[in-house]
Amino acid sequence: MEAQTELKLDNVQKFCREIAQEMQTYQKNLTIHFVIHHDGQRLDALSMAAQDILGHPAAETAMQFLQKPGRSELSTLLGTAVARENILLGLTTRDHFLALCALNIDHFASMSEARLHAYHLAWHVLDIIDYHRKDVDDSFHDNEVIFRERSAIDACYANLQADIFATSMCRFQKEAKAPQVMARLRGGAALERRTLQTPEHFPFAMCIDTVDALFEKVPFDRTPKKLRVNKALRMARQISLAYDIESLKQWATFCEPAQDMAWRGMSKERIISTALNTSSNTYVRAIGFTLKELLDIEPTPIEKIHDTYSPFADDLVNQKLHNKIVETICQDVIAQGVSQNSAMPMLKKANEQNTELTFGRTLGWCANALQAAAKAFDIAKKNNTDAYSAARQEFIGQKQQVSWESIDDIGRNVMMKQRSGKTVTLSDIRNLTEGVKGMEKLHASIDKTINDPSYQHKLAAASELENTKGLQPIGLAPKAAAPRAAAYEVAPSGPALGGRPQKTVPPQQPPQKTEQQQSSQDEQTE
Repeated sequence: MEAQTELKLDNVQKFCREIAQEMQTYQKNLTIHFVIHHDGQRLDALSMAAQDILGHPAAETAMQFLQKPGRSELSTLLGTAVARENILLGLTTRDHFLALCALNIDHFASMSEARLHAYHLAWHVLDIIDYHRKDVDDSFHDNEVIFRERSAIDACYANLQADIFATSMCRFQKEAKAPQVMARLRGGAALERRTLQTPEHFPFAMCIDTVDALFEKVPFDRTPKKLRVNKALRMARQISLAYDIESLKQWATFCEPAQDMAWRGMSKERIISTALNTSSNTYVRAIGFTLKELLDIEPTPIEKIHDTYSPFADDLVNQKLHNKIVETICQDVIAQGVSQNSAMPMLKKANEQNTELTFGRTLGWCANALQAAAKAFDIAKKNNTDAYSAARQEFIGQKQQVSWESIDDIGRNVMMKQRSGKTVTLSDIRNLTEGVKGMEKLHASIDKTINDPSYQHKLAAASELENTKGLQPIGLAPKAAAPRAAAYEVAPSGPALGGRPQKTVPPQQPPQKTEQQQSSQDEQTE
């Protein structure tokens, strides 16, 4: 893998033009325009792209997805437009395809990574054109945007083929480490927090051994340039067929709990250790070992994960661990209250636990019991009775009022919202639990924290700090805008050049093709 350096726009644009030319040589009436940009500059780059494609027959149709690019700045296939031309006095037709692919170069550590992603997107363009030609019907208009919706398993197959295609094309260009670079990208993403991304749909890392073994038999250096795209497409199809639906589901079975842990703030080392030591699924453990070797991760020692929440384990394991931690909190926090002759340690811990819910951290949550214990503690003090016994008795009675299942559901819901790019507040959790059977005590506990003067003081202080950020000196100037690509020129006689099974709360599917649908497409083709 290349050393991490800042990528130069000119160099990235050069190989993107070469990729676009390769695809057009294979698919004559196709223009791929790569929109290359830095973080925060996509809209500017899209504005320039709108000018660059004006000469293309499908340019006006492509404006539909240029004007509604979505909120993400991930590298993605923005959309593919088609324009139908009548030729030979209307006796036949010719389709012209225009695809726009966004490439955010700040998201890549090397030219190899950026090139792999550009080829990945190119495969999706070729695939959607093939889909259009097979499924076109009488309802087709002369100009339209091609949409393709995929199920989760279809997205896995598509992205696997796209990754194999990308690594094959890079191997043709003597990048021997391309499969390992791609596998590390996909494997690393499964263990990291990345907003608006779905690593469950990118199983290439699981298949690296198969890819390596088959690539050893391919004469990459003896394949003529004009045959490379077709050969890479064939290899992508053939290798992907080695994995049935159940095999690809195993990747999701690993990825979902891994993402759960990552979004709750767990390290890669702890995630891998938890997968290897707490999962009863042989395939999950095998994938964990593959990623351990691939990413050179030293798992957290087993003795240090005994008190770690594990979505890889059975629910009963986490429930027992939850109960154990709750009992420890009961003893320690009430003892602190006695030593300080104050209920404040209990209230402080309750507020901390409720705040932790906004990050999906639920193990040991017992804020409702702590608040009830604090009240019993104060009453006992006032009546000159045993405050410790009163607080402990009240705690034990109240901790059973909210089940582990309800608490765990909150954590999973919060995690899913964060993955979709949303910031979760205590008010959001209060609204989420309002009127929900079994969540009454949790809802009331959140209310108490929100209305606690000490919590409100912290919110006010945080808000004041946020407001002062605008008064700070301006830092480094933004990076230069993306360069303009060569404008499309109509050239009928020649090719034109165009310019990255666990219980979860499922995301809502959009009812129609809207900006939300674009976000879904982004996830499938990132």
